[in-house]
Amino acid sequence: MTHSGPGENLFAIGGHYSVEQIAETAIKVWAEEISQQGLLALDLWAINVGHATQVLWGETESVGCGIIQCDNGNSMAVCQYYPM
Repeated sequence: MTHSGPGENLFAIGGHYSVEQIAETAIKVWAEEISQQGLLALDLWAINVGHATQVLWGETESVGCGIIQCDNGNSMAVCQYYPM
């Protein structure tokens, strides 16, 4: 399988949090996939570790993240990784 362009992770949360809290929580949630599924899952390309593999990908050269906070208290974090 060949991919082009950046890889991407998305995270949504409800409630009023600071940008720092949202970023920290998003990264923790993505990384926790490893502790929940175990390292063996990385070899199996399990769908439940997709975010974690993107965070840990050894060939990633650059990462860009953005966070939007909506007036209703919902927020979303997006990180893009290049190359994927």
